[in-house]
Amino acid sequence: MSPTTWSGHFWGRTVCKTDSATENFSCVTGDCGTGKVECDINKGMSPATRAEFRLGDDGLDFYTVNVVEGFNIPIAVTPMSASGENLNCSSAGCPANINTMCPTELKVMENEDVVACQGACSTDNLENFCCLKSNFSTSETCDPSSYALTFKTACPHAYSYPHNKENTFSCSSKLYKIIFCPASSDDDSMGSLGGSVSLGDSLTAGNGTTRWLSPSGDFAFGFYQLPNQLFLLAIWYVKIQTDSIIWYANGDNPVPKGSTLVLNDSHGLMLTNPQGLELWRSSYFSLGRISRGLMKDDGNFLLLDQNYVVLWQSFNHFTDTLVPGQEMNSNNYLYSRQGEFNFSHGKFELHLQKNGDVLLNLINLHTNTNHDTQPDAYYDSGIVDPENQSSNFGTKFIFDKSGLFLYILKTKGTKFKIITNPNTTVSNGGFYSKATINYDGVFTLSYHPKDLRNGQRWIVAKTIPENICLNSTFNNGQSICGLNSNCTLRDDQRPMCTCLEGYSLIDSNNMYGDCIPNSQMKKIDSPSPLSNLKEDHDDKTKKRKGHDTLIILISILLGISVIIIVGLVCTICFGHNRKKIRSGATKKSVGDKNLRIFTFKEILEITNNFNEELGRGSCSVVYKGTIDVDISVAVKKLDKLFQDSDKEFQTEMNVILETHHRNLVRLHGYCSDDQHRILVYELMSNGTLASFLFTPLKPSWNQRVQIATGIARGLIYLHEDCCTQIIHCDIKPQNILLDDDYNAKISDFGLAKLLLINQSHTKTGIRGTKGYVAPDWFRSAPISAKVDVYSFGVLFLEIICCRKNVEHENASEEKRILTDWAYDCYKANNLDLLLENECEVVNEMSRVEKFVMIAIWCTQEDPSLRPTMKKVLQMLEEIVEVAIPPSPYLYGSFS
Repeated sequence: MSPTTWSGHFWGRTVCKTDSATENFSCVTGDCGTGKVECDINKGMSPATRAEFRLGDDGLDFYTVNVVEGFNIPIAVTPMSASGENLNCSSAGCPANINTMCPTELKVMENEDVVACQGACSTDNLENFCCLKSNFSTSETCDPSSYALTFKTACPHAYSYPHNKENTFSCSSKLYKIIFCPASSDDDSMGSLGGSVSLGDSLTAGNGTTRWLSPSGDFAFGFYQLPNQLFLLAIWYVKIQTDSIIWYANGDNPVPKGSTLVLNDSHGLMLTNPQGLELWRSSYFSLGRISRGLMKDDGNFLLLDQNYVVLWQSFNHFTDTLVPGQEMNSNNYLYSRQGEFNFSHGKFELHLQKNGDVLLNLINLHTNTNHDTQPDAYYDSGIVDPENQSSNFGTKFIFDKSGLFLYILKTKGTKFKIITNPNTTVSNGGFYSKATINYDGVFTLSYHPKDLRNGQRWIVAKTIPENICLNSTFNNGQSICGLNSNCTLRDDQRPMCTCLEGYSLIDSNNMYGDCIPNSQMKKIDSPSPLSNLKEDHDDKTKKRKGHDTLIILISILLGISVIIIVGLVCTICFGHNRKKIRSGATKKSVGDKNLRIFTFKEILEITNNFNEELGRGSCSVVYKGTIDVDISVAVKKLDKLFQDSDKEFQTEMNVILETHHRNLVRLHGYCSDDQHRILVYELMSNGTLASFLFTPLKPSWNQRVQIATGIARGLIYLHEDCCTQIIHCDIKPQNILLDDDYNAKISDFGLAKLLLINQSHTKTGIRGTKGYVAPDWFRSAPISAKVDVYSFGVLFLEIICCRKNVEHENASEEKRILTDWAYDCYKANNLDLLLENECEVVNEMSRVEKFVMIAIWCTQEDPSLRPTMKKVLQMLEEIVEVAIPPSPYLYGSFS
């Protein structure tokens, strides 16, 4: 039991003895200037760890563990209740063994063993090390030395340099436990004090040790169990029961019980499933070997080398939440999750732009332009100063350590507050804080009492925007709520979405999803201004509702009348003009007024009797032509094998008519005269991707990345954004065309298959080109969009390496098949061989490794393991982490 008022120190001196002649007591780790067991702080410096106390100062006790003069053994101090339970106060301590990483010049030796590590001030007594005299006597003038920073990193909850005030702790207690050399067998708070993780330490989901705690026990890093019995690798507030996660690694792929996480020296943290398949790793470290991990009390998990240099930290890998002290640099993002317990990437993001502006957007709506051209951002911090943009723009987005506000730090040091807690009595001393972009798009600043007797729920202090329902629909038709639904604001400033009358949710578990009619009326495929409504609770608006409804009804009736009249006139004119069409012309129409219908005679004139051939495929020949005097076109003439099937031609026309995207080739028109089946496309000046890639002089790396990204965007459009899903079935470099700016355009839909919205697979015969065809075609399994993902993976490797997937000449046996060779090089960590030492990508090897990993995921023989094209694009753009891919072969390597 501690006295009511008292000040003093407890030294942890070691290697001590008493001189039998003089009876002087001395220790190798310091004699404290007294020659006795007791030390005098004023009579000498001792390279020993010590616990310091000042009890009964205005009702509070102050305590710390001091290593300014040196370190010899770990010490921990924990406030306890009278019953022996831990209080909700921070523990102080230095549990790490600094002797093992002590600089040579600071080591204290005894019989060739390091028994202590002196403080820099003890050895050199320099003013800047000891913070002496007026020049270095304040916290503003005396920065911690590099030695002190080593101590601070190893023991973040010890007093490691003069003026290190944040590591002096306070509490009101009657009992303090001091532990010399704390071991893992001590109570929980002591066993985890310092949060240090050694090489080889591991966690197992659902069994044994499942987490590593921070020094105070406020944060844990490890396996967090979800309601579906799977586990998320995460960091969370330990003492909070709900909504406590602040960071996660495997949101797209929670793992089952028995999965393990291990720390090793070369790959850092490695997550594997119970079968030993690696699912995630922290990073690859080429600059240094990892020495240990550290779970800090600010919620940051670090990987350190032997000199305590940070090699990796969770704070630099953002998810959906910031905590006090965390910083975002320019061009960093926070991404919402998809639901309360669905940690896959959602559709909202917080983006710190290069100009320092903070935006809230729907995913993929951001651009690199300034805030004045962001019509689809539903929040804009407006920090850009039009009169002084270049010299005082924002560089960081910071959650202040107090937990009270978030601000943009400008280049001249000024702070621009974005969101502030109006309750200024809230601070980190008694509350936890977090700032989260939620799955409904609202950015919230919240706080939670540390003392659970004062409350057990998060309190929303402030939200951005204040009413997200006022921004519920954007220029491109996307919305906060799904199609055909209302947005209303709850008391906590979060949106609630409800279907319009007569509509129901497609997914009853997702209130933010789309609603469809209860009846069998035709599905609405595209958003309109009436698809998403927001409720306004203003009384005047309610009074106008009936009047506005009448106006809308009258407008609709007038509109229908005009459409009927115009339709009749067009029908008469169309019937008259049809008589003029030569009798041999097709009597079928695909019905698109923006497409021209050419006669075969016109095609002959356009191509000058098929004079200039551009290329040919397995069932078509492409010729150059000119329409409207000066517009160059590509005229694709389908051969007779294809002409015999009018149904196939109509299918291809239907595919093309449904599509409009910058990464798809535009169709000008077609000819369906008699037996002739001809398509007239825009002409791509830079030809095919095949002719661009497979040349002695490799195209630039940036151009290749741009092309791959464009192809991915085009496939996402076909797979997800068309009202009828389209599987291309023949993705290869010959079917990718390049425009003047080398933008990729997907062409040749001749083999495409259509899927209705509620279908995911189709039965069909084998289609595609050898070398790019997915294994799915050769099995009895139904065909899905994953066949295009496989073909893209092969094509992506060709883009990376500038070589064909299959090379019969000038290639050794192991290099003949690119997909096999790429996996072998990746597995052996020899990607230089794959790229044949291409100079331009020497500084891009980490990016190359990620790209090869993406390609391996795409070319998995098991289609269920392949990502969607949307996920592929997110990995390409580094929106999501790229997990370690398994072997692509179902039954092992064929090599």
